[in-house]
Amino acid sequence: MALRRFFGFSDGELMRSDSKPCSRLMRHTAGIFTVGGALLFWTFCKTHY
Repeated sequence: MALRRFFGFSDGELMRSDSKPCSRLMRHTAGIFTVGGALLFWTFCKTHY
């Protein structure tokens, strides 16, 4: 959610039914990077502390 605002997208803009495939791909990519970043951060914290 914060990442979407960081990229300049609002939730309404991304959730439109007539959204183009490129914005849909952008949403999937942002979701993958969010999950991947959270997993990396969690593993880093587990190994570091």
